[in-house]
Amino acid sequence: MRRVLAILLIALALPAVTGATVDAGKVRVVAWAATKAKGGLPPRDAVAGGTSCTARPIKTLYAFVRFSGMRDKVPSSATWFFNGKKVFSFPFRWEDGDAGRTAFNLYRTKGALEEGVYRIEIRSGGRLAGSGSVRLKFGGC
Repeated sequence: MRRVLAILLIALALPAVTGATVDAGKVRVVAWAATKAKGGLPPRDAVAGGTSCTARPIKTLYAFVRFSGMRDKVPSSATWFFNGKKVFSFPFRWEDGDAGRTAFNLYRTKGALEEGVYRIEIRSGGRLAGSGSVRLKFGGC
């Protein structure tokens, strides 16, 4: 009888755990650019991924994202990587609502960003909500 009760309690607990995972928010990186257009939208020269090539080095890189199922006030973070190494992590509380779009940026206070692969991971509630990467290339595009 104890074994049946223990199995029943575990079975009752599983849907709650599974439901929390299904209802988790999602973030998708949709574009990369060195600037923002009016209203915070990606500019016309934004790329969806792969390689972003500009004539000159840039100081700022924007990752434009679309999101859904997010919850306000949840501890979150945006972590940037360069060539596989973590270079910056920004902790914050999500305040952009449950669905929409926003942008995250990485910038240098002195000089320009270097050529290479940049990656961003957005976490919410300690869970990876989305990520994306782009290769920056300058000069002979």
